[in-house]
Amino acid sequence: MHTLIDVVSKNGCLLLNIPQHADGTVDARARELLAEVGAWLRVCGEGVYGTTPRLRAAEGSTGLGDVKGYEGYNEADRAYRAADVRFTRRGDTLYATLLAWPEDRTATITSLGATAGLLKRPPAAVELLGHGPVAWRQTGLALHADLPPRPPTRAAHMLKITGASW
Repeated sequence: MHTLIDVVSKNGCLLLNIPQHADGTVDARARELLAEVGAWLRVCGEGVYGTTPRLRAAEGSTGLGDVKGYEGYNEADRAYRAADVRFTRRGDTLYATLLAWPEDRTATITSLGATAGLLKRPPAAVELLGHGPVAWRQTGLALHADLPPRPPTRAAHMLKITGASW
C-alpha cells in the first residue's frame, strides 16, 4: 500500500506482477496480497482513482530510498514514521495519507499549517476514510487531526480534507 500511494502521489503508475503456476492458477500469497489491496481500495480508493498530484507530493523523512536496480528492494524494510505523509487531490479535496499510525493518535501535517502559506483558508472538514469525521485544529505550524484508538485500515491511513482553498 505504501508503494502504491507513494507512486500515485507523484503522478506515477504501479504495475503489479502476479505470478502464476504452470497450470495458470494464481499463487496463494499473490491472491492474499490482491485481496488486501482490494480491501484497502474499497475504503481509500477515492483518494487514488481520478486524483492528481498536489504541488507537494510528500512530507516526512522516509522516502523510497536509493534503489539501484531492483536487487534488495523490499518495502517491508522501510520504517515509516507518523510524519511520513503522501498527498493526492481531486478538485478542492485533498487526501493526506499517513504511512504510519501516530502513537499519540494525532496526525500532524506541517505543510498545512496556517503559516506555511499553502492554504488560502482553513479546511471546512477532515475525515478519516473508513471511520468518519474527526476533530481537527489548525495552528501556525501544522494541521492536527485527532484519530480514533484503532486505525480503520491495516496500512496507509487516509485523511480527506475538504473546503480549503489551495
